[in-house]
Amino acid sequence: SGQPESASAPSGSTGPNKAVLTIRAIVGAYLLYLDYQMFEGMMEKQGMEKIAMIAVMAVFAIAAVVLIVLSARGLMKSDGDGDAGGQA
Repeated sequence: SGQPESASAPSGSTGPNKAVLTIRAIVGAYLLYLDYQMFEGMMEKQGMEKIAMIAVMAVFAIAAVVLIVLSARGLMKSDGDGDAGGQA
């Protein structure tokens, strides 16, 4: 009776699960795909519109790489932890 109820539920205490990490990696891959599509369309743009496209592409590329790298690290880390509840 001295412990709060939330202390008995350890789920989520170690970070995102594999499904969340996989979805993040897929979102990162989709951002890279959108970046590529914008690159193809950028060739016909001129002036400030082209500069804006380059800025958006840079933001998308950085976000995509961060999502993919962090998700991959998390997935590799979760594969290495054998004490997280056994095998699925």
